[in-house]
Amino acid sequence: MTLDFVAADADAFCLRAKRVPSLLLASTLAALALTSAPAIASTPPVTKIGYQKVERRVGSQSAINVEVYPGRISTIDFSQTNEAIAYAGLGDPSRIVFNTDFPLESGTAHTVFLRPIQPLNFPGATTARITNLVVKTIDPSGQMRLYNFQIVHKGGTPANLGVQIVPSTGKRTQTAINIGNGRTASLDDVETGLRLAIARGYTNASDPVVLSVKNFLANARNQDNSLVEAARAASTDLAVITELARIALFDFRQPTQKRETVQINGSNQFPNLNKKPKVTGRMRDEG
Repeated sequence: MTLDFVAADADAFCLRAKRVPSLLLASTLAALALTSAPAIASTPPVTKIGYQKVERRVGSQSAINVEVYPGRISTIDFSQTNEAIAYAGLGDPSRIVFNTDFPLESGTAHTVFLRPIQPLNFPGATTARITNLVVKTIDPSGQMRLYNFQIVHKGGTPANLGVQIVPSTGKRTQTAINIGNGRTASLDDVETGLRLAIARGYTNASDPVVLSVKNFLANARNQDNSLVEAARAASTDLAVITELARIALFDFRQPTQKRETVQINGSNQFPNLNKKPKVTGRMRDEG
């Protein structure tokens, strides 16, 4: 019995001895696999960033900050308002370059691309920590706007992709026209007055003042402008607009009312029932 036990124990030892090289080989291969596996680079989290949206009225009345980052392009886009870029000028070109999506002379450029560069030295030129880009645009109606962008150099993670100029969504400018004596008129009244003025011979349809008034109505209705801005863009006088509104609102057939006239462009005459002095051509803000 003792000899049988010894023999069995010897067989078990030999079996374990045979397994040891296999176990060592497997451990060695596992260690090599771990040490030779390529390191997986950690991917930074994707940050969803968009455009800084600026309403057209705000943008054309105050400076807008545009952030630029090393190795990235920032944009200024006017596509949403359908404004073509007519001119663009950079105050300090030593650290930034720009171009547009189409040549300016084509009349179809809507986007400016800004790219920061290593500082350059231009003899005689001045530099600024924050320079500006001046952009002049023109819309389909012919109205021009001037924008001033402050170029701010930043580092780190971008806060936005650039600036988008968008149509104004706030309350529109008051379009009531003050015609005196506490009365007001609408743009529809002006349009009616223009038709009556042509029909009654106060002016003729081919007169330049008629086209100017039509442009004024289009600007006032379709753009985010005050009445003064709309009249200035149409090269017309608010006194003319006021007289046309009076034509629509007052009954000229009453014989007891004395009429005076307001001379327009030296030739056209519109009746004035309120006995106001003659127009001198100076634009008044009646909006």
